[in-house]
Amino acid sequence: GLEGCKKNGVVVEGEFTLGGQEHFYMEPHAILAVPGEYGEMVIHSTTQCVQKTQRVVASCLDVPCAKVVVKVKRMGGGFGGKE
Repeated sequence: GLEGCKKNGVVVEGEFTLGGQEHFYMEPHAILAVPGEYGEMVIHSTTQCVQKTQRVVASCLDVPCAKVVVKVKRMGGGFGGKE
C-alpha cells in the first residue's frame, strides 16, 4: 500500500488538472429505415461502420445480412465517434 511506497520510494501528493478536449462531431447520429423490395431493409445512416450497422440491423430483424442495405451519403468530422 501507500506505506510501502513511502518507505521504498518517492510519493508525490497534490492535484493535477488536465484540460482534455473532445472532437466536435458535425453530424448528429441519425438513421432512417425504409422497407425495400423482396424483404430487404434499406438503411440510410450517418455511421462510419457500415458493416457493423448491417449486422446489427440484420440481427434485430432476424434476417440475413444480405437483406440489409446500408447507405451512407457522405460523412465528415466523425473522428471515429460515429461507430
